[in-house]
Amino acid sequence: MPGIVIFTILLQLATIYVPALNPIFKTEALALAELILCLALSSVVFFAVEIEKWLIRRGSIYREA
Repeated sequence: MPGIVIFTILLQLATIYVPALNPIFKTEALALAELILCLALSSVVFFAVEIEKWLIRRGSIYREA
């Protein structure tokens, strides 16, 4: 499974950074700051869900009467 995740990330980066693929997918290379911003913003939902799961396990929210 980790290999598939790494392979998928590499394919996505190739779509952005391989010049021959840019016209096909209508993409443009991102600067490092833009790439970091995209990664940070896309991880917000992941961390929100993980915090919610932690709170549920801790019993802080969704307590039944």
